[in-house]
Amino acid sequence: MKEKCPFKIGDMVIYNPSRRGYDLVDGERLEIGKEYRVSMIEQDSYIVAEGYDHPGGGIYWTEFEQVDSGATMNKVQVRCWKVPVPGAGTGDHLLITYPEGHYGHSLLSCLNCGEVYAVTVAKETYVGPPLKQKLSGLKCIKCGELLESTAAPYPDKFREENGTVCVYIRDKTIPDDEDSLIVELPDIYS
Repeated sequence: MKEKCPFKIGDMVIYNPSRRGYDLVDGERLEIGKEYRVSMIEQDSYIVAEGYDHPGGGIYWTEFEQVDSGATMNKVQVRCWKVPVPGAGTGDHLLITYPEGHYGHSLLSCLNCGEVYAVTVAKETYVGPPLKQKLSGLKCIKCGELLESTAAPYPDKFREENGTVCVYIRDKTIPDDEDSLIVELPDIYS
């Protein structure tokens, strides 16, 4: 009996076939070492990669490796201000940043679990890739959900302790520097 595939539709995987597995493929082959999104799983064991039409319907899952989910994301120091919001889940406050031009950090949060991430604006602007592309295949370090479908600008949208997704409208007045604090957050561009 074959083992059930541990991957889910939407996961990013790297094609790293065994010699035997590579030799079994007739016709067009996936590129070794390239990342692919799982578009379908057949018979609980065979992966169909997005954009690839395998003549047999899929490739056995052991020929793939999981793309790093981001669990090893580096942390970055971010200048923030606390904004009191009862029920916000972080000690009844939200964190807010005010990036200037191409400097500083903007924030995102996973609406599935509430984990907050930093986005280094200079890296997003000058190094890339664009944020939407960077989030593709990246999983939340707390809940494991794909950030491309669960991430939202924070604190504009945030998840309360009870799981409700709320909207926050930020004040246009920037607080004094002496009221700021430095926090360490996982960096999307690390």
